[in-house]
Amino acid sequence: MKYYPINININGIRCVVVGGGPVGERKVKGLVECDASVTVISPTLTAWLESLAKTGAIEHVDREYRAGDLQGAFLVFAATGEGALNTRIAEHSKSLGILVDVATSTGDSIFTTPSVLRRGDVMITASTGGSSPALSKHLRQELERTIGEEYEMAAEVLGALRIAVKAASPEDWECIYKQIPIAEIISLLRSGDYTGVEERIKTAVGIDLKGLGVFPGKSAE
Repeated sequence: MKYYPINININGIRCVVVGGGPVGERKVKGLVECDASVTVISPTLTAWLESLAKTGAIEHVDREYRAGDLQGAFLVFAATGEGALNTRIAEHSKSLGILVDVATSTGDSIFTTPSVLRRGDVMITASTGGSSPALSKHLRQELERTIGEEYEMAAEVLGALRIAVKAASPEDWECIYKQIPIAEIISLLRSGDYTGVEERIKTAVGIDLKGLGVFPGKSAE
């Protein structure tokens, strides 16, 4: 089975996790990180989920799952330890046209969640289509060794530059933007040579990064 990769904005959108154990906790972490409105349905919670519920960061429905609990949800995660219950949750989700991820059965899922590496706005995912979450995790760990924090700053710099170049040259900004030596910029960022980054970009596209404020407190005096 091949899955279609997609990034979804779930800021403030209702997502339901059925199950308050370690699997449910992992699902909630990803949702909270993306500012979703999270409801967890379970008579028990992990200590971390309980702390979120106490602060109001998530809504906790303190009981077993019931038909009707999924109304208004955009995403559903069936994360209980009971395969039959998870399948029933999946069936309810599909009948309502709701996307569902089933922890115990990839075949019942409409979508699966990959292993994720984040560096600021940079997000890289690794997936095996649900066949081996352990391999997905291993792939992410391999990526962590090569994709460092410099990529987070690179995204900030290149994003600010894109706006500046478009404003300065609205007709041919794409051709100008392509002149930015991205690999060289990343190498300079990795070494902490922010002055070198500024000089290289000014040479390439004629824009002074100092005016964009992308290196607050980091540029050389």
